[in-house]
Amino acid sequence: IAAVTGTNANEGVAALRLAIVDMLLDKGADADKEEMYPMAVDAIIRAAVFNHLDCLRKFEAAMTPEAIKNALNDKPAVNGLTTLHDSVLRAATGVSTYLDQIRWARGLGASPDIPEHTGRTQRDFAAAAFVTDGRRENAAGVWEALDVGPAPKPYSTFNYENLTFLTIPDMVSD
Repeated sequence: IAAVTGTNANEGVAALRLAIVDMLLDKGADADKEEMYPMAVDAIIRAAVFNHLDCLRKFEAAMTPEAIKNALNDKPAVNGLTTLHDSVLRAATGVSTYLDQIRWARGLGASPDIPEHTGRTQRDFAAAAFVTDGRRENAAGVWEALDVGPAPKPYSTFNYENLTFLTIPDMVSD
């Protein structure tokens, strides 16, 4: 897990990170083993959080298709956010490199309909981006990468101009 924690400050760090992942996998490390930390996440979720798609592809190569699919859909105890939840949330903030990670995960069977601990799915997070300041401009790209069909219907921001009021007369007669 430590090998995929943190950002790549430069190409040298990225190359070193990949070399460490290769070495650990060659020695039999299990990318799906949960840490003994309160968060209880595995290296796959950590790599997804830090946008290490190159490491995720190495994990994929070391696992069976069923094992990687199950790992992508795993809900850690801490918050229930799968790799796809994390990727959708980060892509919605404008980090476009997460879009490739979303497509990769979906191609391997990551589900867009797994509720996290508060009941929100990856699809819900992507739909919410369409109406959230700071995420609207990225919403269409996230939705496309998630590949769940037509985008949700556009919503208009609440204002009094789009309301219709019922007028009640001063006197009601029989």
